[in-house]
Amino acid sequence: MLSNIVILLVMILVNGFFSMSEMALVSARRQRLQALLTARKQSGAATAPVESALKLQAEPGRFLSSVQIGITLVGVFTGAFGGAVLAGPVSAFMADWPWIGPYAEPVAFGFVVIVLTYLTLILGELVPKRIALSNPEGIASAVARPMRGFARMLAPAVTFLSHSTDWVLKIYGIAGREAPQVTEDEIKHLIEEGAAAGAIESVERDIVNRVFRLGDTRVSEVMTPRIQLVWLDTTEPVEHNLALIRQHHNMRYPVRQGANGPFVGMVRLEELFLHPKSNDELLARMSPPLYIPRTASVLKALSILQSENMFMAFVIDEYADVVGTITMSEIFFAMIGDISDHAANVNAAVAIREDGSYIIDGVVSVDEVRRLLKLSKLPGDESGEVNTLAGVMFNWFGRLPREGDYFGWNGYRFEVVDMDGPRIDKVLIVPAQNLPIGSALARSAD
Repeated sequence: MLSNIVILLVMILVNGFFSMSEMALVSARRQRLQALLTARKQSGAATAPVESALKLQAEPGRFLSSVQIGITLVGVFTGAFGGAVLAGPVSAFMADWPWIGPYAEPVAFGFVVIVLTYLTLILGELVPKRIALSNPEGIASAVARPMRGFARMLAPAVTFLSHSTDWVLKIYGIAGREAPQVTEDEIKHLIEEGAAAGAIESVERDIVNRVFRLGDTRVSEVMTPRIQLVWLDTTEPVEHNLALIRQHHNMRYPVRQGANGPFVGMVRLEELFLHPKSNDELLARMSPPLYIPRTASVLKALSILQSENMFMAFVIDEYADVVGTITMSEIFFAMIGDISDHAANVNAAVAIREDGSYIIDGVVSVDEVRRLLKLSKLPGDESGEVNTLAGVMFNWFGRLPREGDYFGWNGYRFEVVDMDGPRIDKVLIVPAQNLPIGSALARSAD
């Protein structure tokens, strides 16, 4: 009797081993196993267990078939053996109970089934799986080699079951699919979880999220528009160029050949420290122009600047006209957020009034306006043809706007309040709920 109970307990524990192995190898993250393998190689520890775990993960079909064969065989044996060797003694014990005696055999069988089911659930399923979840990578490495040996022993049965499984999956149109790769959304979700748990700083989370956005952000959204460029002119006296440098203190300057001529290159401020005595010396220190399409992503621009070892590039439109410049500093700003000089410029260009409305310079980028208003887009910016708030206004009206012209968009009223000749200087943006009673949100363009 006691030996039979020991055999049953051993079988339940074997079932627990299979359950723990399955949960550990399914829950273990491949990246962590790779990191564990690297750490063991560096420390000189044994790497075979981790390598076995990685090989099992690479063949999930064969591994899961092996585990299910083991669990099924153990479960069938436990039930059959337990019913055969325990039901009789338990029935004989219960036969002496007056109120159970006539039903001793079925009651004993039911009792044995309940006890075995309870022990199997606790010792053969729940506890082993909880143990596996506590350290999936470590346990997966520990059980991988025994499980691979078990799979080799059952190779014919495993192959048959794997083919049978693939055949059934093929009927449903999902056969042959590879394991899904890690997606950008999954990484973002993990980062959010890490930030919520305190494992990742909020600043780190924000930087990573900005880096992901760079692949979807166009160069035209972060560049310096042409209207804001300060350039050196090779047709002007060198004193004129030096005066511009002393006035603006930029770190880099485009170089142009005449007020309406082509851009011929770019130069760093530190390359001008020797105060060139002529424009010929200025041209000698100049880097050749590098061009990037306005529709390129910021990540593509970063790659081009790095490969060409350049600090600035001219942004061109589909007609090869220069529409602005992009620099490493602007790309880094897109990655890390506000830096003091940029933040000061943006704050000076945006005024938030007490009534919740905004007075914004026309040269502020559409990206800044979208972030400020918490809008996913502005009219016309999806075409890539507008880069500034002034461009949005021109695009909407289809003509040179006049002071007082306005339109409504996504719960905001956009109104031109100041013109500087043909240039839109200031735009008033008012949330619809803050408009005076009786005021219209929009009107048709003349």
